[in-house]
Amino acid sequence: MNNWIQENVPQVWERQDVEDNLLLPSHAFVVSSSGERKCKHVLHTEHLSAEFCQFLRMRLPGLDRTSCMKEMELFPVNVNLKPLLSVLDFSNSTISLINDVYRMDFEMFGYPMHTDSVALASRKQLHRPMSKRGWMMDDVGHRHSRYFGRAVVT
Repeated sequence: MNNWIQENVPQVWERQDVEDNLLLPSHAFVVSSSGERKCKHVLHTEHLSAEFCQFLRMRLPGLDRTSCMKEMELFPVNVNLKPLLSVLDFSNSTISLINDVYRMDFEMFGYPMHTDSVALASRKQLHRPMSKRGWMMDDVGHRHSRYFGRAVVT
């Protein structure tokens, strides 16, 4: 996985029109190149039910949040989105590359950046599988919605 990331992530901006732009930083879908915000709301998928109900309440003030949350629980959860990798699977150079390329995403969406997988492991700050708040890739390197956990609502 480290090799795949090292080979593919550095050219993410150059290849955005050639491929399906799955690797393109998420902020590209939220903020224009001039810095103008393209949407008003970004919902995190790891808290989608709560954030979606809160979003609906802004539009429908009389909406009962508890009822909304119970109704959201009726929708099936895709169990295939369990994290397959953690920060501990990446070399420090891969972590650094991810931090550089996706820095604005980490900052904009409120996710922590990690710097040293060995130090993290020695302090036992991370264990497998990573929490839903972490970034996640599948075994061929495709980013999933829980990676930066965003669902854009305009």
